Parts: sequence; structure tokens; C-alpha cells
Amino acid sequence: PTPFILCLFTFRYFSLLLHYYSYWVSGRKENMPIEDRSSLFSYSQCRPVVSPCSNYVVFIHGSKLVIRSTKSLERIRTIDLSEEFIKVVQVTWEHKYHGKSTKVGVLVSNQNKVLIFDVEDESVSVSVEEDDVFGIDRFEWLPPGSIPEETAYTGCKQIAIYSKCSLLMKVLSLDQKGGKFHVEVEKPLSGIVNRDDGSHVWFIASSIHGKPHLQQFFNEGSYSRRIIVSELPTGVMLDNVLLSPSSKWILSMGNSLSGVKFQLFLTAGDFLSTGKPLLSYVSDADPFGATCVVFIDDETVCFGDHLEQVHILSVPYGFDEVETLVYQPIVENTTVFRQSSDGCKYASRPSPFSIPYLPDLPMERKGIKLLRCIGGQYIWTITETIPTTLFLWSRSSETRHPLGIMVTNTKIVEVFTPNSVEPLAIVVSEDSISIWKSQIEPLSFPITLSSDLVLKGAEIIVMDSNYVQLSLWTSSKHFFTVDVRFAGVKQNIGEHMEQDESLMRRGSPAYVDDSTRVVELAKAVQQNEWAQTTGLQVDDTFQGRAQRLR
Repeated sequence: PTPFILCLFTFRYFSLLLHYYSYWVSGRKENMPIEDRSSLFSYSQCRPVVSPCSNYVVFIHGSKLVIRSTKSLERIRTIDLSEEFIKVVQVTWEHKYHGKSTKVGVLVSNQNKVLIFDVEDESVSVSVEEDDVFGIDRFEWLPPGSIPEETAYTGCKQIAIYSKCSLLMKVLSLDQKGGKFHVEVEKPLSGIVNRDDGSHVWFIASSIHGKPHLQQFFNEGSYSRRIIVSELPTGVMLDNVLLSPSSKWILSMGNSLSGVKFQLFLTAGDFLSTGKPLLSYVSDADPFGATCVVFIDDETVCFGDHLEQVHILSVPYGFDEVETLVYQPIVENTTVFRQSSDGCKYASRPSPFSIPYLPDLPMERKGIKLLRCIGGQYIWTITETIPTTLFLWSRSSETRHPLGIMVTNTKIVEVFTPNSVEPLAIVVSEDSISIWKSQIEPLSFPITLSSDLVLKGAEIIVMDSNYVQLSLWTSSKHFFTVDVRFAGVKQNIGEHMEQDESLMRRGSPAYVDDSTRVVELAKAVQQNEWAQTTGLQVDDTFQGRAQRLR
């Protein structure tokens, strides 16, 4: 019948079309180049990391580990980590040894694996794997030990692996055959704390039978040997431990619902046998506890809280609070520098000055987010409610007001404070780099990024009193380096300031291209005035690539 013949013809027609289409597609596939699409699916939130020796910068691009020189951004090595989906959560260099850091560790979280590579020796490829029961949460390098014996590896030869849920910490020696762990610490409560006094001793807090303990180890180089295990008093909070600058004291810090609790121990002598604290400090003013804690020197501890106050405790006075720094929304008798709308300079503002802040943050989101102490005299702070403002305090001031305030246009992401006679801060905000020296008008270098990109972080490569080199990265997946040179400030009687400064930007070569050419995107040199600079237009060389990766 006619309908049957029509249906048969239609079926045969579409079958032929499907056959020829399949043949055409298979022919195209044979002629198509093989594409590596693993980078489209690999996940990483790791920022670029500069080596402690300042010679290399490493970052993750898709499923590749890329290592470049910080001086020229020349690509040194590109290492394929996996052909499958990977989730890289940590990239960490080894400690500096004889002026160099060449080994780098990479934690692949979804494979419970730590991969170790050497920049200078391509034959070094170590893989540390754990099963899915314990997994790997993070890892740490142990510094070179007391015995400088040359083995198959140089520099750091031990690595500590932390399991998930803080169940176990194990130390692996790269020199030991079979990859067996020679140190195991159950239920670690803190990370490794290394003494800086040349004793090659390190501590870790742990829980043994439900009681807090502090375990002490001696680092011999390829191995670590447990020396003493000290039981601490019940109730000691060991969320974190901190060593004093001379490694004389160890401070246990614990946050509880009742407030802030610190206990100070001696790292030698009676402490090792009794485990009793010498001094204690308890405060219930802030129920959420301390936000950051630092040693100003061996005799002074400084901490910030969620009330956005800074408290200074004195060890010789029995941990009494000797000073409190309190923020006020309106400041008086303080030098205030406000960044111009174009970000090219700073101008002094008259007192009183009202600081812009975020008034509606809940208490648990408030607090001191940055606390730096320089030379035992100056303190730098940033609060969560005032994220665009850097405060400078002087402990010798009798007014209890800030010594100076710098207000930027966008949120401050990093602050670097080198040790110097005068307080000096290199401040990186989302759209500029500022240099603030004491109470002198800051220098501003605006950086204009294409699209809606902002600076997300920075790391120091080299820094001294007249020069700084920074590695910066943006909200997109690219980074660049910035060189800033500035001469000493000469201040005359007439308050006229002379300054010679320059900024040079290198960057953004493609992540895995073969180009080793350094691109000088901008160079600005100003004279006679400290704070007059010009903006830098940044070309996003990754824009096209970033769009394809979305």
C-alpha cells in the first residue's frame, strides 16, 4: 500500500543520512588534532607562590604546575600533574637552605596525594599517597636539621602529612626507602612550631587520652626524634600555639564561648617536667575570643578582638593589660591621608575626620583583621568594619590616638611592613599600590585593570628600605610582578619634600606559552613631589583564554 511504501522510503532516507553523517564525523576526528581538555575541568584556588629564596614563582594552570623566574618571568618548567580531573588545594615551597629553595610540594585533594618536585633536578618526583579513610588535609615542610649530611636530597628532607578531621599527623623522610613514616602524632591540636634559636627543636600540641599534651622533637636532618611529651593542665586550650621571638616562651591560645584565654609556658627547664603555666590571662569581654595575637617582644603580647580593640599585655607585670587601643569613628589630633578619586596621590585631611566604615556588621564578623608590630614601638592595624583604612599607632604616644591614618579608595588586600627605623608600609589595595613612610604623605601607584578585575593578593619577592618587588594576582587567573624603587625622603625646613621614585611592571606572559620575553608594560618616574604618580593601564593577556575556560 502507498502509506507503507512511503514510511519505508522515509526510514531508508534517514538511515542513509545518519550513515553519511557518522562517516563524515569520523573522518573529521581522524584529521583533527588531539586537544588537551583536562585544564578545562581541573580545579584550583591556589594563588601564585614565591619561593623563600625569591628566585621562583609557582602556580597552577589547569592540570599543570608552572614554574617561572621572578627576575624575568621566564618559564623554567611545566609539569603535567594528571590527565584526569584534579583539585589542587595547597602549593608550598621548602624552607630556604644555603640561600636556595628548590623543592615544591603540591597537594591533590581528590586523589589524597602530595607530589614533590625539584626545580633544578627533573629526576626528583616523589608521590605521597594516603587511603580514603584518613585522606590528606594539608602538609608542612620541616626545616633542614642539625646534621648537614649530603644524601640523595638537599635542603628539607622531611614532610609532615595531616589527615582529615585532625586524626593523625605523620612525618615522612625523603631519604627513607619505601616511603614509611617514622613519626606519628595522634589527634594533633596545632601545627608544627619550630624554634628559631638554632636548637633544631620543634613542638606540636596533641590530645592523648583526652588530655592536652605538648610533644617536643629534635630534627636531625633526615629524621626527627621524639624527646619529651609533657602533659598540660586540664582545660588548656591549644587551638594554636605561638613562640616568642627568642623562643624563650610558648603561648597557648584558645577561644571559647566565655572569651579569651592565654597561658604562657617556659620552653625549657621545669616546664618540660611539670607542664604548668607560668602566667595566665582570661577575659570575658569578647565572647568570640581573640582574632589575632602577636609577640611585640619577649616581654609583651598584643592581641585584637571582635570589639575592634587592641590589648597589650606585659609579661614582667604578670600578664596585666598595660594598654588598650580603641577605635573611634571620628578622629582628632591625628594625621589623616585620603587617596584621591583617581588614585594618583594622597592628600592630608583636616581634623576632625570621619572615617567611612561598615556599621551593620554582626559582632562575629567584626574584629581586628591585621595586626603588625615593628621594632617594639609601632603597631599597624586594619579592622573588618573599616577595610579601606590602615592605622599606625605609637606605643610612646600619650594621647592614645593613632599616629597616622591612611584611607584608600578600595579594600586593602595586603600590607607589608619591613623592619626599619621609621615605620614603612607597602599597601596593596584592589586597584593600587601605596607606600607610606612614617607621617609623610604616601606615594600612590594606581593600577587600572581591564574588565571588572581587581587585585586579590600580593606577595613580597624582594624588599628593603629603598626597593620592593611584588608578585600580584587578580580576580582572573593571571599574575604579574611590580618593581618599585624609591629614594630616601629629604625633608627641609620649608616642609618641601624631594623624592625620586619609579615603578616598572613586568607581566603577564601566557601561563604555558614558549615566550620568555619580559614585557615592560609601564614605567613612571616622578621627581620633586612624593605623591604624584600616573595610572598604569594593564593589558589582560589572559582575557581571551579566561573566557574560553569558563
